[in-house]
Amino acid sequence: MTTTITKEEVLNANLEEEASVLEIHNELVRRIPAEDSESLRVWLKTKLAAEAAQERIGFYLDEFGARDIRDIDTSEALALMGGLDVWLAQSDTMLHVYLLET
Repeated sequence: MTTTITKEEVLNANLEEEASVLEIHNELVRRIPAEDSESLRVWLKTKLAAEAAQERIGFYLDEFGARDIRDIDTSEALALMGGLDVWLAQSDTMLHVYLLET
């Protein structure tokens, strides 16, 4: 018997891990095979923007070779998600998402 997982369940599990948007996207592609990669990327960007607007999540940037990670504001995170860099496995820039304290 197979169980069906929703996009929201994949996202929530990854938020607890403070996963990168690339890692979340890749898991969505694996776990939701009925949808194509681009539509899942659009869904993820839209969902993260909505969660950030409700102040439920935050973002930080982890660049390989950097000594520190840095929190970034939502507008910078959304701008990064609009480009390609954070979506490429070979990129040195990883955009992470985390749950804010409530």
